[in-house]
Amino acid sequence: MIEYKVIRRRVKYSRIVVKKDRVFLIVPWFVTNTDSIIRKKKKWIVSKLKEFESLRTDASRHIDINALEKKVREGLSRAGYVRSELKKKVTELCDLYASLLQVGYRKIFIRSQRTKWASVSSRGNINFNFNLAFVPERLLKLVVYHELLHFRIKNHNREFKARLKDQFPDLDLLERLLNYYALLLNQFR
Repeated sequence: MIEYKVIRRRVKYSRIVVKKDRVFLIVPWFVTNTDSIIRKKKKWIVSKLKEFESLRTDASRHIDINALEKKVREGLSRAGYVRSELKKKVTELCDLYASLLQVGYRKIFIRSQRTKWASVSSRGNINFNFNLAFVPERLLKLVVYHELLHFRIKNHNREFKARLKDQFPDLDLLERLLNYYALLLNQFR
């Protein structure tokens, strides 16, 4: 049987959340048979746990987790400074890649986001996640280029992926690392 924690909330539907190596079952107050929900989704849960383990194995070759945690703790204590430094870096990269892609953007915002590294608005604004302050520059460049590429190609279609791969030949590894950083950084905050 899979170990999991039940969280009862004012929600309409049950859902399963797999974070790192933990499983949470979020259910409405009236739900009593939580084991049956877990049994029904056991295959999916196991696949997610394996995916996270695989991600951890890959990333451990590239990331010093203790150093990252220290960097995050120090960064959070000086969040204003870290935010302004990140905005400077991101602005430089946006200017560089915007000229390369021949696109324009309106404004850049640094926000605390839980699930996205960045997003582009229909008005031409770009929102970047504060957590990008703690990732290596190569990953930051990927995220910036990715968002600016959306001004050329709206969807994540074959052409989009091909353009990303032209700029970042090790795209598959970088995307896996970004996923692992997302897991780690959400754990530290």
